[in-house]
Amino acid sequence: MAKKRSPAHPAIGLKGSVDRVRKIAGGFHDHWFPIDALAELFKLSPKSSGFLQMIGALKQFGLIAEKGSKDDREFQLTAIALDMAHCEEGSAEYKEALTTSALLPALHSEIWEKYGGKLPPEDAPIRAYLVRQRIEGTFNPAYVDGFINQFRDTLRFACIDHEDTISGDDQGNKTRTLKAGDFVRHPSQGADQFRVLNINGEWVEVEGSDMGGWLPMSELTVVDSPMQNDRQTSPPVAPGLRPLESDSLAPEIAQEETALDEGSAVLRMPTELSPESVEELGYWLTGILQKARRRAGLPKIDDPAGGE
Repeated sequence: MAKKRSPAHPAIGLKGSVDRVRKIAGGFHDHWFPIDALAELFKLSPKSSGFLQMIGALKQFGLIAEKGSKDDREFQLTAIALDMAHCEEGSAEYKEALTTSALLPALHSEIWEKYGGKLPPEDAPIRAYLVRQRIEGTFNPAYVDGFINQFRDTLRFACIDHEDTISGDDQGNKTRTLKAGDFVRHPSQGADQFRVLNINGEWVEVEGSDMGGWLPMSELTVVDSPMQNDRQTSPPVAPGLRPLESDSLAPEIAQEETALDEGSAVLRMPTELSPESVEELGYWLTGILQKARRRAGLPKIDDPAGGE
């Protein structure tokens, strides 16, 4: 009887993938390199399962781009991979790269979305979902615990696994869970409100503060969204993306639109994109398409290189 295959997922966690990215950056910088050279760098056979699983993990985390086919394939580190390799650990660029990469694998984003960004403290509900309940395909029970552990390790490494609480009013007599997209106020800046972009321990990265991007959590107060105070704002920005400066199309911004039965689908982006940005856009659009297919009851687009 054939062994049950699990859904595609990274065979290596994010921390291990970052270690490999740094080694690749040291050998090839931002240049394209052939598959044989990559295998030689890691002293592996280009046809070995360990080497192919490494490539699959790096692709699913959005860390390498690929062109060509079979033995003629070439690879290049993506922009977020280069941020991981060259930016100082703890910098905003490094943390943003980790956050973006951690949720790029389709199965990671599926579980994160299922639980609304707040995973159950115990593994049992996740295990039950993956082994028995998942519509798109269930997990091999022999591998599910290893995946869950690796998934949690990836979220911890990217600093997006924990709950953070902050005072809910000026008197501090209630608390709320603080998450990306919430709005906070700092006493030194009056009534100004700032959107939360990221959380790392006792520090909160906010958008638009004169004091800099990171503020101490102990000095912040959670406030209602400006939308509730007749101040219009855009929705929270997805990790790794930048908000447009204006709601109107600037000359350098292009808009693509297609009509669907349910309404129009619109994409706005700069007219001129670097090769690295095109690759990142491709990974992002693939993730959106995977979610749309899942919600529509369609099978996912398999990544043949991922998982058992």
